[in-house]
Amino acid sequence: MKVCLTLLLTFAMAYGGTGVRLVMDSRVDSAGPGIQSFSVAGVALSVDRQVAICLEVGQVRRLVLLSGAGQHVADPASDGDWQTCSSKLRWSPAGDILAVESASGIGVFSRDGVRSCLLPISTGLDGIVLLGWVDRDRFALATGFGPGLIHGYARDTVVRIYDATCSLHQAWTVPGRVYAGDASPMSGEIGMQRRLDPIAFLDTRTGAIRQVDTGESVRIGDGGRIACFAGNKGTITIRCYRSEGGRPPSVATFGPRTVGMGPIATVGTRQVVLEVSYSRNLFSESEKSEPRRWIIWDCKTGDEVAQLKVQFQSTRPGTIRGRATPFLADLSPAGDLLVLAGDDRVLLYEIPDR
Repeated sequence: MKVCLTLLLTFAMAYGGTGVRLVMDSRVDSAGPGIQSFSVAGVALSVDRQVAICLEVGQVRRLVLLSGAGQHVADPASDGDWQTCSSKLRWSPAGDILAVESASGIGVFSRDGVRSCLLPISTGLDGIVLLGWVDRDRFALATGFGPGLIHGYARDTVVRIYDATCSLHQAWTVPGRVYAGDASPMSGEIGMQRRLDPIAFLDTRTGAIRQVDTGESVRIGDGGRIACFAGNKGTITIRCYRSEGGRPPSVATFGPRTVGMGPIATVGTRQVVLEVSYSRNLFSESEKSEPRRWIIWDCKTGDEVAQLKVQFQSTRPGTIRGRATPFLADLSPAGDLLVLAGDDRVLLYEIPDR
């Protein structure tokens, strides 16, 4: 009885939280023969609870797909010189196609891990950035390096729309160098973070481009009705603007208790952020940040919905006071599920409505 109670208390301290319910606790056991030590470099959660995980095994990365039916390495017969994955993993709205950015280019996989096509950087897609899905069947990417560089930055970026067979459908030229962004599969709009330039939005249905002089990073949620902006230095405040029915946008804020924005629900109003304690020495200009907990907040109301204690990856070095990198997180499209992944562990939580 004493042993059982100790195990229960240990479990509650390690994986407990408020406003969430643990529904799956799985171990990754399909990294490959003889591989016992690895870390998680990326994670993505689909609409039907399929989890895509990018495992880092030394200098090699492997894409693992995990669901209630089991787990397997995606496309284990892929070319040896192709880097399979990175932190940028994007499920399609239906959860049947996975687009993956890597150092080698873009890979597109079916839900059972079969590689359907590749867009290698060797085909002229230098400086490639996966932006996300703009509708049910098509995704967007940006390319920007190449001729016409000014002080290491491209004059323009080409945004391209591909389908799941890697066939090109559309392309637009966007001024400046796009290095990150987010897309809405419901509205078809893309928010783009640009070096030396303000955030720009591209409407893939009309081709219209507009500029927003707010923040330095962007996330799009709630079917394209919410856009969240934040800075990228020190502790930041996240400001989310929601427009609907032609009325003036309402604003919800979070912070300043985080050093970056986390994933946002594409068709819901929730976002997950990593709360930190942060300090900066004015004399040495050194910075210190200590992760405290995961917080799920509602970008429409500003309310905190749930909290979870931070867990750290024991095998992935980090720069936070010598500690390892925290588990990585993602939300389901509706924001009703949260996945945390690190080391060989994958935890799936339900986030009930209040």
